[in-house]
Amino acid sequence: MKASSCFTGILVFIIDLNVVIASQLRLNSSKPSDDYSGNINVKGTPNLISNEVAWNYLWTELRITTTACGKPYEKDSFRYNDIRKVKPCKTTDSEVLWCTVRPQILIRDAELVTEYIIEAYKNGHGWFVKDVAGYWESPYDLQKPTNTHLIEIDHVVPLYNAWISGAFNWDSETKSNFGNDVENLLAVSDISNQIKGEWGPPDYVPILYACPFAKIWINTKKRYRLHMFEMEFQALRDILVMYCGVKLPWPVNPTH
Repeated sequence: MKASSCFTGILVFIIDLNVVIASQLRLNSSKPSDDYSGNINVKGTPNLISNEVAWNYLWTELRITTTACGKPYEKDSFRYNDIRKVKPCKTTDSEVLWCTVRPQILIRDAELVTEYIIEAYKNGHGWFVKDVAGYWESPYDLQKPTNTHLIEIDHVVPLYNAWISGAFNWDSETKSNFGNDVENLLAVSDISNQIKGEWGPPDYVPILYACPFAKIWINTKKRYRLHMFEMEFQALRDILVMYCGVKLPWPVNPTH
């Protein structure tokens, strides 16, 4: 399919990777209810590829381009938190609780879940989790929100970046799969997510989470066959060396 519009390069505002923007927030804890509570330890993260795999993907699996082509951006086409992507996320003695992707990530990334807030499942299959209460630590800025209103679910590779990197040409199911892909999602503080916005390397890198961030980014782009821009490639290469401990020398030119 031929793209309807193209532009060369991207507008870049370089942010010093050694600068961390953080803000202290006063957060209120949530009192657990009697139902679906129990101090459940569930801390998790997306599966991380090894240094060797990340380096190999970066140099041999990802196509570098200086041109972004695409149709006008359609964010809603990714259908984030799509009710059609509901999955079982909690089993009690008597029933199964279901989750869309936001509560899935809140549960996975929590330090501690103290309550599941439920309501009737729309398709009549049972109950689904509307929200959860517990404790979190945002990997981007180490904030510790205990109120989910102060937590946002970040697409590590932002939807806009995916769009201009090839997603504009996907069918609706692939877009929805990407928008709800748990391996590209993290529970982070609202302020850190708002600072990040639609940016990525080199414009935004969470210095406190630089190595895992780069690995998630590289793996996501590889899995969805999204291309990279030259400055994006250079930033990720430097992160793997500076923060993941990949040893020099690296190849002179990528073998794409």
